[in-house]
Amino acid sequence: MASGGLMNKIKLPISVFPLSMIVANVFQFVVGPLPLLAIVTIYKSWESGWWFVNAISLFFPLLALSLVCTGVGFFVSALYVFFRDLPYFYELVTFMLWIGSPIFYPSEIVPEQVRRFLVINPLLPIIDSIRQISLSGDLPESGLIVHGLLNGLILLASGLVVLSLLAKEFHGSVVKLILDV
Repeated sequence: MASGGLMNKIKLPISVFPLSMIVANVFQFVVGPLPLLAIVTIYKSWESGWWFVNAISLFFPLLALSLVCTGVGFFVSALYVFFRDLPYFYELVTFMLWIGSPIFYPSEIVPEQVRRFLVINPLLPIIDSIRQISLSGDLPESGLIVHGLLNGLILLASGLVVLSLLAKEFHGSVVKLILDV
């Protein structure tokens, strides 16, 4: 919102602003952790002979993660114009999502009573497929990849719908926010 005046002066699609942040962070991921994941994947699957397929298949969880992040980014950026306290709620939700994501533990060890709540986490199939590809050296399960891509497409579509529906209300709200600051 610090540069909210740009929205009124420059004629761009409103989706460019959140999308630019997503692209910048995806680029950071591609040059940071992704080469390390590729090296670990190649090392773990070298003996099986499927190292090239596993290294290439890292693209699909990355695509699913990008779709999820873009959809959530569209949704949050559309709501932030109207709800200024949204970052505090967003921090709470992302913390709960981080706690509920099987990053440091395999999802198979979660008790059955808790696992039904874990299934609603859109990051679960993405993390599980990356873990399966990189750490175990196995060929990826197509179900995990399809589930992750489907979650990403659903979140992207819903984020785009919310952004396009609320974009009509942006002009007055952005002007009011700029005058309040």
